[in-house]
Amino acid sequence: MATQMEPTTDDHIQAARAGNRRTSVFTRFTEAQTAKFHQVFQQFDTDGNGHIDEHELHSIMKKLGRDLDEGEAKRLIELVDTDGSGVIFFDEFMRMMEMHQNEDKKREFNKDVFRFVFNKSGSGLMTREELRTGMLSLGFRMEDSELDEMIAVADKTGDGHLRFEDFNRMLRGNSQGRRASMVVMECWKKVFDEAPKVADKYSMVNKCAIPMRDFRRPSHYQEGTTRVLTTENPRALQPTIDGCLHNDTIEIQAGVFTEPIVVNIEGITLRGAVDGKTIIEVDSKHPALTLRCKRCSIENIEIINHGTGPAVQVDQGFPDLTNLVIKGHNGGLFIKNRSHPLVKSCTLKDSGRAWGMLMRESKAIIDDCTFTGNSDGGLVVERSSAPWVCRSTFSKGKGCGIVFDDTASGVVLESLITLNGCAGVMVTNGANPILWKNVITDG
Repeated sequence: MATQMEPTTDDHIQAARAGNRRTSVFTRFTEAQTAKFHQVFQQFDTDGNGHIDEHELHSIMKKLGRDLDEGEAKRLIELVDTDGSGVIFFDEFMRMMEMHQNEDKKREFNKDVFRFVFNKSGSGLMTREELRTGMLSLGFRMEDSELDEMIAVADKTGDGHLRFEDFNRMLRGNSQGRRASMVVMECWKKVFDEAPKVADKYSMVNKCAIPMRDFRRPSHYQEGTTRVLTTENPRALQPTIDGCLHNDTIEIQAGVFTEPIVVNIEGITLRGAVDGKTIIEVDSKHPALTLRCKRCSIENIEIINHGTGPAVQVDQGFPDLTNLVIKGHNGGLFIKNRSHPLVKSCTLKDSGRAWGMLMRESKAIIDDCTFTGNSDGGLVVERSSAPWVCRSTFSKGKGCGIVFDDTASGVVLESLITLNGCAGVMVTNGANPILWKNVITDG
């Protein structure tokens, strides 16, 4: 007696392709994706009859994160049911998956519109005033009664606020059967029409948002003591640092220190004189300042290295570098080893033979900094590094203003890149940065 073989994935796919139904949907997915969708199809075809009915569809969509309202399952079947059978075969299921992916994209667009235009407070509840402001940004000046009606027609909970699900439902054209005036429905249509444009803009804003640095103070954190360094001894700074405890602060009065400095005390702050001038100036093959702790803060200091080492080197952690002047004959600031410093209001200048800042396998937040007169690029980003650069100036360098190389990424926004000897921004070897709202006058 012959044994009947269970149909395989390939059998179902080939049958669907060979049938009378349209099969262009298969060309929009890879073989692996098609096979994976077929596994899902089999899981939800609970009776194994080769198609999915309305009851089975409810279960599928719930697992995909969308709990269908009453009647939506039937309407979804009608959308993809090309043969009028009232059930979903595999090729129709593939079409439904494509629609679901497109729906996910629209949902993300609508989230951006809700977040950046209609709920800037971030509370998750859109108020009438936020709705008024959002509609004004789209060109509609609304009366209070019209705003109340817009909310009423969309507000499923009846508490006078709109949640994202309410907002998204209206943009999908589902008003829950509630009646509204032509003016109000025209306003909702205006939001629907403008949503893709607004979403594109604010999706970029979201991509360019300042990244969070992944560090926390330990639960046992305690404030340290403050020490004031007044001596003019040019070798006094390193012994003072070595004598500190965690989280101590050293207030350094004006002075010039002539030996390389290594900071490895957790949480320490080195603060130069605000009114005077605190300088670390060396001629060394080692960095003038090396940071080797997870957390530290360096403020108001000029750091110079006339030798072959960089002026500042970040070996690890999340240091804050604020209001520094960094000048290294063979390189300014070198960031490596998955470090993630904050570099704010610093000047990196006059590197005689190299870069103002070099990043390797690291991240950085670079805000309101000036890169000027550097020989081999103001900022050089290599080996999968990813800086976030904002409101900074790159000028008068012999090389490029910024170089992204070797699969680097990152964001540069609202910055000025001008008067450099080569291209303002060079992107090479698989690098993929985002450049937004910059002024670039170099070639």
